[in-house]
Amino acid sequence: MKRCLFITLSMLLGIVANAEGVATWLQTSHDFGTFKEETGKVSCSIKMVNTGDSDIRISRVQPTCGCTASSYTLGAIVPGDTASVTLTYDPKGRPGKFEKDVYVYTDGSPKKSIITIKGNVIGSPATIQERYPISAGGLKLSRRIIPFGEIVKGKSRTQFINVYNQSEDSLTAHFSNLPSYIEAEMVPHIVKPGEQATLTVTLHTQSCKEWGLAQERFTMETLPAGNVSKNATAGITNIDITAILTENFSRLSEKERTNKPIAALSTEKVDFGEINKWEGKANSYFEISNRGKSKLKIRRIYTLDEGVGIAFKKDEIKPGKSIKIELSVLPEKFSKLINAKVIVITNDPDNPQHTVRLVGLLTDK
Repeated sequence: MKRCLFITLSMLLGIVANAEGVATWLQTSHDFGTFKEETGKVSCSIKMVNTGDSDIRISRVQPTCGCTASSYTLGAIVPGDTASVTLTYDPKGRPGKFEKDVYVYTDGSPKKSIITIKGNVIGSPATIQERYPISAGGLKLSRRIIPFGEIVKGKSRTQFINVYNQSEDSLTAHFSNLPSYIEAEMVPHIVKPGEQATLTVTLHTQSCKEWGLAQERFTMETLPAGNVSKNATAGITNIDITAILTENFSRLSEKERTNKPIAALSTEKVDFGEINKWEGKANSYFEISNRGKSKLKIRRIYTLDEGVGIAFKKDEIKPGKSIKIELSVLPEKFSKLINAKVIVITNDPDNPQHTVRLVGLLTDK
């Protein structure tokens, strides 16, 4: 008799020990649809039923971003009772599609649940202007200048521009005047009204012939996708790209470094003195010598100043030899002073780039 009573008591205790609350969500996602930023904050209530055998409590709710606020039922939720989690999304300054996860923790089962809210915000004119100041018709861009920075020749690099469709049409983009070493693509290819996209621009330096500063410009044209033809959606803008292409000397062997070329310039400043602004070009020069043990290769000599001309006859210099770099200055391209730079790029692994300053004073006599 005592043995039966002990077994029955143990079974009852086991049942009690295994009893727990179970959070059963009536839905685990909510779609706010498309709404205007001016509408302000939007909220939804996600309900949960305790389908377990014991009380359950929501211990905390954790949104994954600061744009979402939450509140929830406090205290014990008895079996069969209902609780709710209220989620509020703030669209201010956040145009475009959104999808956010919210984590709900309980002391029952499951310990953690994931609730997802999503929607599409039509941005206000002020927000769009602030975040997407560049217009290409109905498509608005976050910027139109992409500085790629310094890149070792032979490598590729990708940069991104955020895009927003402010029009009432689905739009696409066409790119023209693209150099052979630059790729441009908008993802997704078709952007629906009020939605965002990404303009992906990739620079393949192995296909570029330039050394040093590379500057390019290509055209982006916005076009309606489909059969719509609202003139307000079409538009054109230019995308400007800059990059500095450098040589990879890291793979040189010890022998190659011992026998390296060494570039030496005769001067770092060429002074043209006083120049009559109306007497045409003024000429001067500087020399490049190779003080190393192997050929010095001139990768590029260039200037960004429109009034400066550069000429030289050889792009390779044997050890112990020199070449002359001819310079010409067109005074009418300057105001009162000549202040220009010439950049010299070689295969000298220790000093691949040199700068020569051009100075002078313009007079009317």
